[in-house]
Amino acid sequence: MKPLSPSASMILRHLVTLLPKVVPGEPQTYTGYKEVHVALGWEKHGLDWGDSLKRYGLVELADWMQERGLPALTGIVVNQESFSPGGGFFKMHDRDPFDFDWWKSEIARAKAFDWSTLEL
Repeated sequence: MKPLSPSASMILRHLVTLLPKVVPGEPQTYTGYKEVHVALGWEKHGLDWGDSLKRYGLVELADWMQERGLPALTGIVVNQESFSPGGGFFKMHDRDPFDFDWWKSEIARAKAFDWSTLEL
């Protein structure tokens, strides 16, 4: 398995720092695509903030975590108007786009996971 790119690693480290404030099932406590850009000092490179974050490595990170059986941490990145992740989030995990119980359980798993066991 190949390692994460530097920008995907930055996204991972940032998302892990947000977990203490995240409440599973309450997406208003999650972060937005633009907010990740701002926190990491990145400019928008794409049609919208979500497309841009994909180019920086959000999908790469999601694939990397899925290959390793890790919790779907990228589910804490949501559209700040709809408070839901992009459609690709559910699709890549072979889930119905309204499987909110699964989404909530993955965020709970992400909060409970010891991310310090990974080289971040």
